[in-house]
Amino acid sequence: MPNNSNVALGDNRHGLAGSEVRSALRLFSLRPRLTELTSWVLTICLLLGACAGRSGDTATGASDAEPTAQHGIDSSDPIPTRAASSTQQTQWDPTPSQTATSAPSDASSPDPNPTATLAVSPWPEDPAEIDPANPAQWTVQVIAVAPHDPTAFTQGLEIHDDLLLESTGLYGQSSIRIVDPASGAVISERALDSDLFGEGLTRIDNMVVQLTWREGTLLRWRLPDLDPLASLSYSGEGWGVCAAGDTVITTDGSAQAYHRNPATWEVINTVNVTLQGRAVSNLNELECIGDYVVANIWGSNDLVVFDPSNGVVVAVVDASPLSDIAGRPNNPQAVLNGVADMGDGTLLLTGKLWPSTVVVGLVTRRSDSGRSDSRQTAGDSFLAPPTPNTHHR
Repeated sequence: MPNNSNVALGDNRHGLAGSEVRSALRLFSLRPRLTELTSWVLTICLLLGACAGRSGDTATGASDAEPTAQHGIDSSDPIPTRAASSTQQTQWDPTPSQTATSAPSDASSPDPNPTATLAVSPWPEDPAEIDPANPAQWTVQVIAVAPHDPTAFTQGLEIHDDLLLESTGLYGQSSIRIVDPASGAVISERALDSDLFGEGLTRIDNMVVQLTWREGTLLRWRLPDLDPLASLSYSGEGWGVCAAGDTVITTDGSAQAYHRNPATWEVINTVNVTLQGRAVSNLNELECIGDYVVANIWGSNDLVVFDPSNGVVVAVVDASPLSDIAGRPNNPQAVLNGVADMGDGTLLLTGKLWPSTVVVGLVTRRSDSGRSDSRQTAGDSFLAPPTPNTHHR
């Protein structure tokens, strides 16, 4: 307590009585304690206010998290970053998130914002910056797995209005379907005539066009009811197809890609698809994404990404991890086939007779040591003499 002995009781400059002076002195001597008490009260009030504010922030965060969940992954959990070792699986919401607009994060430096880890572009690096003499090697990171009709001999996939357009093959079993990608349920289906073998498909404006294998018939279906429209004829085999701006690109199982007029199906231009100068045969199902084309290589677990203007492959995608994850049947016909751009930086992949579809992100392929694999070996697994065609193609 402060020493107040220097304050004389007789010092009554304000005209106070002795008792009043003593009361004032007592209050003066208690002031430090009152100040200390006041400080504690203010501190407690501030703490209570901070707790209330934090509680309010938490409630707000929970509310804001709901619209940013992607593929059924709650935004409070980290969305898988683009690391090749990840195999996280979840049921998913097929509606693309409108918040996924930033560039993909590096696998070694996860993006702290989970709503921005998936980009509109699916490429781990800009294909335009890749030297074709040293093509990139990518692989797949599993984001979600969903059911798929295990009897569907999948020949072509494409996403439209959050639904999956699917073409199936085999004589007597071919069809065109509209499928709910989340449940695998067939919403609408049209069976092809038994003498037609369904192949790849793509959407052009308000219709879907569907190739046939050796019949030279281009089937056209009106959306959304799949009513048949007048068909067109073409020469040669039909394998894969995708729409690229004012043209469509098709394959016939060779190493060539054909640019066609979508109205007449006339061939406008032909390019040879090459990887480091070597022809890439068995080009199958296609997906046009921006200025590049993704192609399944029939009979392999690989896809290639090529420039349709010159056919040069800039990247090879190893999709072999999907075989076990998707429950690939022990059937030689059950090969990887079918790729669709989800529009949110991810791809939907499946295969013939597979019981699942898989949503994936593309990531740089890593070796066991953690370093990027040498790109010089890209494509060695499928750069072999073409496999003779069979009716089980």
